[in-house]
Amino acid sequence: MTVPPDHRDSVLSTEQRDANDCMMICVSRARSPRLLLDL
Repeated sequence: MTVPPDHRDSVLSTEQRDANDCMMICVSRARSPRLLLDL
């Protein structure tokens, strides 16, 4: 991800959130107008 996501989940640990390797797209959001994911 090019911009750190706004994690709004209760599943990921603090370490997982800080790594910015994944996000729960059902509840999390982009912090910018555009979110680029490397799938």
